[in-house]
Amino acid sequence: MRTWQIFVSFWITAFFLASIGCAEGAPEAQAPILTLDVRSEETYTVGEDIIQINLTGSDPQGQALSFAVAEKPERATFQTFSNAAVFTWDPIASDVTGEGTRRLVFSATNSAQKVVERVVHVRILAGNGQPRFVTSQSELYDPRGGQPVRLRVQVRDDDSNQVSLSMPAASAPQGASFEQVEAFEGVFEWQPSPAQLQQRAHTVVFVAEDFVHEPVEHLVTVIIQRPGQTPGSPTADACQIEGPIAHTELSTRRGVGDYLVEAEIAGGQARWSEAVLYWTFDDPFDEQARFESRPMSFEGKTIRAAIPNPLLAAGQSEVLSYTICAVEADAAAAEDPVTCAPPYAYYRFHAYSPDERGCVDDGLAANSPEQAAAIDTGRWSDHRICQEQARYHRVEVAAGERVELVVAHSPGATVELTFVEGQASFESAGCDGLAVALLDSPGVYVVRASGDEIAYHIRAFVEGASCADAALEPNDAAAMATLVEEDFVGWTELAICEPDDVDLYAVELLRGDELDVLVTFSHAQGDLDLTLFSPAQSTEASLGGEGVVRSWSSDDDEELSHTAAESGFYYLRVESTEGPNTYSLALERTCHDVDALAGNHTQTTAAHLPLDLSRRDLQLCGDLEDWFAFEVEAGQSVLGQMVINRGSATGVVLDVFNAGGARAAVGEVGSRAVDFEFEAASSGTYYLAISAEGATEYDLDVFAF
Repeated sequence: MRTWQIFVSFWITAFFLASIGCAEGAPEAQAPILTLDVRSEETYTVGEDIIQINLTGSDPQGQALSFAVAEKPERATFQTFSNAAVFTWDPIASDVTGEGTRRLVFSATNSAQKVVERVVHVRILAGNGQPRFVTSQSELYDPRGGQPVRLRVQVRDDDSNQVSLSMPAASAPQGASFEQVEAFEGVFEWQPSPAQLQQRAHTVVFVAEDFVHEPVEHLVTVIIQRPGQTPGSPTADACQIEGPIAHTELSTRRGVGDYLVEAEIAGGQARWSEAVLYWTFDDPFDEQARFESRPMSFEGKTIRAAIPNPLLAAGQSEVLSYTICAVEADAAAAEDPVTCAPPYAYYRFHAYSPDERGCVDDGLAANSPEQAAAIDTGRWSDHRICQEQARYHRVEVAAGERVELVVAHSPGATVELTFVEGQASFESAGCDGLAVALLDSPGVYVVRASGDEIAYHIRAFVEGASCADAALEPNDAAAMATLVEEDFVGWTELAICEPDDVDLYAVELLRGDELDVLVTFSHAQGDLDLTLFSPAQSTEASLGGEGVVRSWSSDDDEELSHTAAESGFYYLRVESTEGPNTYSLALERTCHDVDALAGNHTQTTAAHLPLDLSRRDLQLCGDLEDWFAFEVEAGQSVLGQMVINRGSATGVVLDVFNAGGARAAVGEVGSRAVDFEFEAASSGTYYLAISAEGATEYDLDVFAF
């Protein structure tokens, strides 16, 4: 045998033996690891529970996984990712298992076709058959957009073809409307008045009835956000002042689980009637941002709720902003019954697809002082940066200007802010979610922002020379109009401060009321003009228009008078076509009772009405009483309700007297209604007397049985 043949033979034999040795020693591929977030046996109730099971998997060899569920129920969904999956099922009456269970088999398979299974036995119980509201229990409303609160009220009832939906007038804010538009859906709409915007929390009750079970009520709270407020300069000890809500903000989230939010609230449920978690994927500072909500459960002083995971597709990410609000149980005892945390900014974090492992920034090319992005003075601009990144922002301060530069971010997040051009510093470290720098010297300022995967907003608030009526600003839109509550006001030292500034005042008039306005100023210092807009012209009041009456002259002073053709809030617009000027405002409102029963202001002139009546749009001036007379037989029970449509229930006094002057009933005053009832001890005439502290428009219902 030749030498090269011997060598080749030896090499082949060695390779063969080595291959055998390797094959015999190679470990067998292992099955994946699969974990579920539920127990092996769970119980759910139709109409009350949505079944959600989160699967997470890993492979010892690092191989790719595929997930499956055997015999997936017809209405269920199964969303899969590289290392996780989510099973969601909202069962209906036909899915009820009774005492038995339904077997759900979940599996994970790797590329070596090794399979692991997990089994969940699901018991599904029948619901109580009552209608169930699926509408949120709270709405967060920003009035700056000028749009009404609009809410789709939806119910679920698996054993009915239709449910009757209603909104008792006395349980809703003044001016609210409701209409059932589908078998299981209605639409609530409400444009808060300037007076109502002063109150932070409003409630409305909806009723669902299937005519088989007892009617079901659903209470919704509407929380008014404070419009147009500059956060202001924080005080030196602001970070030492603790609010009643303590919360550590969420950090970046990946995975398939919902985002659990926990907080500690001083006083617990003994102090607070409700706590609500609000969140949005929109820019939270945008007036059109749409917030979703969930009520938070109380466990002692701990409150909890979860934000649903959006389960973003691979490569996607969002910045999620959220806030926690609570309403005092004794709203009358608190100056502001609503507390939100954080008070000015929002908690914010990055939410990623379960398949995303990197960091996504805002893509803004502002990575050096030379590329610094101009800071917007009209709106907040939203930014997000990743680790070891920086953003540069630029603002120019003109002579005579004072600029308040505000950075808002999630409280507790570390945002490093330094000026690389211009002499200034931030007064707050941002522990409350705000960092503020006051710039009062002319020049260019460039600020550097950096941090570890953070989201933040930045805005410059520009002020010119000090404005005489700064305390009333901003009042250049109907939603932010200065509210005139007295029948007469005489205000001085008011001002149109800038060429494009306007001042808006809101005054509530009943149909037939007279309004007289006088604005005094010097025409030589700049012309001022007046326009009055009706309740239906609130948008025009903000933008400008003809209105219902105007006073535009080229002389000193302007005055106008108007008799209201409809009830509601009227808007007085003061503006200049020639630049800033100061002025004084005198405004007088005169109430006139012009309803169909006008003149019934004493017992002798009482309006005689039959029992079982419903009268609408009755009026009452604050210096008068309304009297009504009814003929009631002995033993008859009388029930009545006065629903306030304009004005306030506070200060309303309602009494029922018999013909001899003895008091038969006293009205019980609620938030918007006054109720009364009595049983006639003898037959005869009974008198109903109503008085109020201010002008009031109301409905009256009286029934006897």
